[in-house]
Formats: sequence, C-alpha cells, structure tokens
Amino acid sequence: MSEVQRNRTMHAGDASPVTGLVAERRHVRTGVRVVLALSVMALAIGGFAAQWIPLHLLASLLLVTCAVSWILWRRSHIGPRIAVSGLSQAIEPGTSRTQVADETVFALLPLPAMLVDAVNGIILDANAAALKLYGCPVDAVRGSPFAILGADARDGGNPGSFGDVGTHKRADGSTFPVELAIRPFEHGSRAIQMVVIRDLTSDRAQASALELSERRYAELIQLSLGMVFEHDLDGRLGKVNPAFACALGYPESELIGRNLGEFVVARQRDAFHRYLLEVSRNGSCSGLVHVVDSAGDERLWEFRHRLRSGADGNAQVICSAIDLSERSQGERRPRETARRDALTGCYNRRQLEYVQAEAGSSARWACVVVDIDSLKRTNDTYGHAAGDQAILRLARFLERIVHQRDVIVRLGGDEFAILMPEHDRQALEAYVSRLQAAQATQETTPFSFGFALRKDNEDLEHTIQRADHQMIERRLIERISIRLDSPGSPRQAEVHQPVLHLHPGPGADVIDIKRAADQS
Repeated sequence: MSEVQRNRTMHAGDASPVTGLVAERRHVRTGVRVVLALSVMALAIGGFAAQWIPLHLLASLLLVTCAVSWILWRRSHIGPRIAVSGLSQAIEPGTSRTQVADETVFALLPLPAMLVDAVNGIILDANAAALKLYGCPVDAVRGSPFAILGADARDGGNPGSFGDVGTHKRADGSTFPVELAIRPFEHGSRAIQMVVIRDLTSDRAQASALELSERRYAELIQLSLGMVFEHDLDGRLGKVNPAFACALGYPESELIGRNLGEFVVARQRDAFHRYLLEVSRNGSCSGLVHVVDSAGDERLWEFRHRLRSGADGNAQVICSAIDLSERSQGERRPRETARRDALTGCYNRRQLEYVQAEAGSSARWACVVVDIDSLKRTNDTYGHAAGDQAILRLARFLERIVHQRDVIVRLGGDEFAILMPEHDRQALEAYVSRLQAAQATQETTPFSFGFALRKDNEDLEHTIQRADHQMIERRLIERISIRLDSPGSPRQAEVHQPVLHLHPGPGADVIDIKRAADQS
C-alpha cells in the first residue's frame, strides 16, 4: 500500500472537516434518541401484551414515536447546511459564528481553495474551483498530503507561509506556477488552514509579454535615427539614446545626470526655464531650441515633449527631437545672401532685425561703430576703386580682431557696426583698447570709432545711434586738438566754431553734427 493510500485510510473519518469535528457529539445524541425511541416502543408493546393498553392506543403511540423520531433525525442531519465540495453537512447548534463564517467563505469562494490540517498537512477538503484547477475528483485529493500537489513531491507537507510561490501539477501531469494565500483558523480544538491557490500562468504570460515589449521598445529607441531622451522636471537627463549622444558629441555615460539646460544657448536659458514650467503644467510642449554641442557649434533642434509618471512614481518628461541645422542652413542660404553686403561679405542692415529677435528683451550687448576717416577725399583724389579698397581693408581688419560670436554689419558707405552679444563693460573696454592700439600703429585704413552698452531694454538701433553719436564727438575733439597743436594753421581762427555743435540742444539732428565733422 502506498503512502497516499495509507494516509487516505488513516483519515477516512475526516471526509469533511465539519464531520470530523462534531462526529462524536452527534453520535452520542443520536444513540440516546434511538434508545429512548426503542424504550417507548418496548413499553407500548409490553403494555399491549399485558392488555394494559388497547390496540388503538398502541397504534397511536407507535405512530407518535415514529413521527418524533423522524423529526429529531431530520433536525440532526438536514439542519442548516454548508456546501463543501458538493457535500451537505449539518452545523452543530454549538458551532460559533466565526466557525460558520469560515466555512461559508470556503463554500462560496470562487477561487480555488482547500482546507488543510495545520498539524500534519493533510488535505481535508477542496472546493469546486480547486478540483477544476487540478482536474481531479474530490476523493483523489481528500486525505492526501498537501505536498502531493507540488511538482516535487519531496517538499514539506504543510502549505508554507502566506505569499509562497511554487509550482504545482495537475492530474494530467502538466505543471503551472501558483501563489498561496493561507488563512489559519480553529474549529473547536483543531487547527485548520484555508489555502487559497492562485494560478500565476496568465500573470507570468503577461509579465513575459510586457518584458518582451519593453525590450523591443528599448531596441527601437537605440536604433532610432532621431534623438530620444528623458529628463525630470528640473531638467536632469535620465535615459538617452545613441542619436542624442552623437548629436551633442558626448558619450552616453557622460550625459546621464547632467542638466539639459547646460546645452541650451545662453540667450535661450530663460526660455528653457519657461519650457520646464509649461510641460509641468500642460503635460506636453513642442517647439524649436538652439543647443551647443561639444565642439562649440550651435545646432537647431525641433522637439516634442510629453510628461509621464515613471515606475517609481516620479514625473519624467519623454522627449523626441530632430536636428534641423543642415536643413535650416540650406533654407537660410538664400535669405542670408540677401543679408550680406556684396562688396565686403559682411552683414548689411537687414541682419539687425535677426540679431534683435534672437537676443530677447533681457539680453545684454555692446556695440562699436567704426567709420573710415576722409573717405570722400580718397574717392575724389584716387577714384572710387581706391575707396572700395580702403573699405575692404577695414572689413578684413575688423574680422581679424572680433570674436567668433560677434557680428560685423556694414551700416552703409564707410560705416561699420560691431555687435557683441553678452558683453559687459570690462570686455568692451578690452576690445576698445585693441582698436586704439590699431589706430596708433596704423595697420589699416585710418578710422574713428565710438562704443555703447545697452541701457535697460532699449532696442539695437538706439544702442547703435548712441555709439555713432559718441564716435562723432570723439572725431570732433581729436580734430580740434590737432588744430590747437598747429598755431600756423590758416583755419586757426575757426577753432572754436565746431565746439558749438558738440552738445546740441533738444531736437538737434545727429546728422548735422556728422556733416560738420566731415566738413571740418
């Protein structure tokens, strides 16, 4: 005889947990009732034999005894019922409400469940869902060790603890993953465990499908030619794909944890902070941004961003971007050609609008206005070709001494403006010193210059006008000084005349001052 058969024989009296718990008490009461009924019937028959009881009274007494016996039997065996694995089991009058509730939960539970002896791990009963899950009748599991359900029958006899995960097998030999939820309780003096069995097959399949989907998503992001990356609401970068790292010219490992704002051009830093606020409020954002790569080159990106909650509950911004720099350059070439001066190759006045638009209302800039001295005299004496050569020499000289981000604009004729974004007074003074040194060494065409820093929120044209006004005043002062140093000059008597034009009253035209300087 196998161990399973021996266990079934040993626990045949435990076919149902309620039967096993109340059998002795019920048998005693049933026996007492049978003895009483038989005693009544014996007394009645004896009384009839002794002719103490007439026949009709004997018949009535036997009928009443049978009726009472049937009623007592029905109350004992067909009283309040609980369905356990298809069996009907009476509840003793002394059964507590907790015991009734436990048995009711077990009976009505739609999930697979079994009742197991907490001491020896023997299965006392199984509900219909459990029998369907394992594909076997109730007699095949009742009285067997719980361990027999495991794929490895050498496991311990008890189910284990709450939340245990393992592998069970069905009657046909197939296996499936399970998670056990155990509810211990006592029925009378006996410790019982109600074990709810959850089939994890579908959960594992869904987890596997999700893992496969995430792996494919990650591969798609890695292979994407577009830039894909994540950052938090402070701008710190999380995941980045190779296209993003390649566009900025950094290894992927060096970008993780850095702030995206570090790569945005200085003039758009305020706009970047506004972008973070917008995406946190609205959940999405799109637009254009200028970034600087590791080589210092400026790139133009078009982006689309969307806010999502991460696995840890923290908000993450998922971003996609494409580099428009090459396309933008191709589109800008015709427009930029229209903004270039045909003679010098420098920008013309049309460039001022673009500089003003990109700078923003809170930007800082400096401006230096440079004008060739006595260009009219050169044109009159040597011809306009010589004048053009003088303009070209000055343009090439200015290109040599400006920074890469500075912009040279030919305002017209012999006048140039040098626009220097993000310059403070100290940087401007250093640049002016270089101009003064060039004037002293006469390494290029003689010129005069004036300079100005932006005040408050004035536009670029006003800054240029103030620099131009200062240049005119500096030129007049220099010429007056030359005349004072030359006593024999025939125009010495006119030395005080131009001084009247240095500080014109309200409404005076700056052009008049410049004309006076040219005439002098």
